[in-house]
Amino acid sequence: MIVRKQLSLSIAGSKAAVRDRLAKVIEETQPDEFIVVSQVYDHAARLRSFELLSEIVRESPADN
Repeated sequence: MIVRKQLSLSIAGSKAAVRDRLAKVIEETQPDEFIVVSQVYDHAARLRSFELLSEIVRESPADN
């Protein structure tokens, strides 16, 4: 049950899908902060993943 709950907060997909799911998670949980973990083995791909997340956060409205 704990694993299922944690996995329900996992987010993956296209930039648009991640943006939409992240907004929903923020709305549902009202977090103070996020801890982001990436299981991408390739270092360059992992950095790109974090860059895309950074773009999503910067593009989001200030109240999120």
